[in-house]
Amino acid sequence: MSCRNVCAVLLLIATAPAYSGQAEDDGTSSAPPAVTGIARGSLNPAKHGLTLPNKPKVMLIPVSDEETTYDGYIDPWQAHFIERRLHRAEQEKYDLVILQIHTNGGLVDSCEEINNAIKNCKVPVVAFVQNKALSGGAIISLGCKAIVMTPTSRIGAAKAVIPGMDVGKDMRQKLDSNMRALAISYCEQNGYPCPIAIAMVDSEVKLLETSDPKNRFMLGESYDVMAVKPAVTKIWKDKDQILTLTATQAVDAGLASGIAADESEIYSGLNIAPSLIEEATITPAEKAARFLSHPLWRVALALIGVIALLWEMKSPGHGVGYITFAFCLGLFFWLQIFSANAGLAELVMFGVGAAIVAMEVFVLPTFGIGLIAGFGLIIVSIVLSFVPERVSLWRAIQGGASSGDLQLLKEAFMWGTITMMTLVAAAITGLLRGAKLPGLSRLALQTENRGTTTSEGVAAALADVASSATGSASELVGQRGQAETVLRPAGKVRIDGSTYDAVSEGGFIDAGSEVVVLRIAAGTPVVRAVQQKVPGS
Repeated sequence: MSCRNVCAVLLLIATAPAYSGQAEDDGTSSAPPAVTGIARGSLNPAKHGLTLPNKPKVMLIPVSDEETTYDGYIDPWQAHFIERRLHRAEQEKYDLVILQIHTNGGLVDSCEEINNAIKNCKVPVVAFVQNKALSGGAIISLGCKAIVMTPTSRIGAAKAVIPGMDVGKDMRQKLDSNMRALAISYCEQNGYPCPIAIAMVDSEVKLLETSDPKNRFMLGESYDVMAVKPAVTKIWKDKDQILTLTATQAVDAGLASGIAADESEIYSGLNIAPSLIEEATITPAEKAARFLSHPLWRVALALIGVIALLWEMKSPGHGVGYITFAFCLGLFFWLQIFSANAGLAELVMFGVGAAIVAMEVFVLPTFGIGLIAGFGLIIVSIVLSFVPERVSLWRAIQGGASSGDLQLLKEAFMWGTITMMTLVAAAITGLLRGAKLPGLSRLALQTENRGTTTSEGVAAALADVASSATGSASELVGQRGQAETVLRPAGKVRIDGSTYDAVSEGGFIDAGSEVVVLRIAAGTPVVRAVQQKVPGS
């Protein structure tokens, strides 16, 4: 089970126990009538604000817990999946989008995000409930211009709950009030019966069917305050129950426009013959991105990148570490952007930090200040990139964030902290194992140079050479060679046909410069450019 399942946000819509919707006053029950398909032309497009050509381009988008989600329910990943396809349908001038819905529900925020994308899309969207549109699936269906269902499908059970928790009275009222407002807004937008939708999201209401054709469905609270009450013909739902409708009940209630065995029957009912039908299923690239987008993978990418950078600092000259660092961090931010976490601010912060580090290493030494500032910006950008882009840090600081946003922030900072601690631990380990920070190294070497400004200092240095050089390495002292790479201060030199890792005693040494070995320190030759005369010699 993923971390998001464990730390699911406050407004998770869970599937409530289904209620058949059978009338309670007569106590009878009958099997749904056999369905042979939608009659040609029976779905009136104009009734739902649909304007379709005779040969439209149609896009089918799956809304499935198994295929198009990250956590197994309607989540931000699925919201972005649907948003991308709706955007492409609009860009490529499709005439109709059909959402193939088969879901137990999911996050309220993600359902709202999907419905906002549906509302803003210029291409009309129809919901096709293939098996079940429960909880969040019902909310998404209400956001579409029309609903069509398979004969054995069901829709409803959309009460908001907090998984594993019993909420208090005040919180329960807030949740129900929010869900009622959502249901009413979608019904008014697309012409669905509001009392039916409210009964799906609020267990505290009673749903009645009356003999008044203008008020066929009424909530008990509205019926009780009427001066002249119409006769009640059916009780669809009593209090402490949640409404779930079968396909035939949804059609009878005016919620669904028809019953179809498959998409071809929808086309028949709309009296159209599509010229192009695209099944916009999940792509291999999206599957790979979904697999890699788990926070643990992103932590690993950041860690590998920093280890590669430290390795380059320890054994410079080949550039593979810099390339690996850039690739890993680039992939890290691509995954964060793909999951709508990182934005422009994080990218700019990371770019500035990387530029400062590059200036320190390659151009203008600042004795470690640039490295500290640059790495600080890089780490902060990585931590902030775990925060979902839609979550406002400023609103959270002011106390105006929703409980769902606060939970997402908590989870984001948890992973950000894990990443930061991992990177700091890797950096400390790298430094202890010999990785060199150019600025700090130059600062230490300059201190040593200030102590060797006399011939006595040179003699002491030569004595140090004699005492520290062992074995064949001592034979290199005094020999001249050539810098194979830039020494800043670490790099590679070539002496007598062999290549050695070496350290410059002071300042940079350009590649190709002639060098002389001054001493051996910890098995590493310490060299100086030939043009830099030893003081006092």
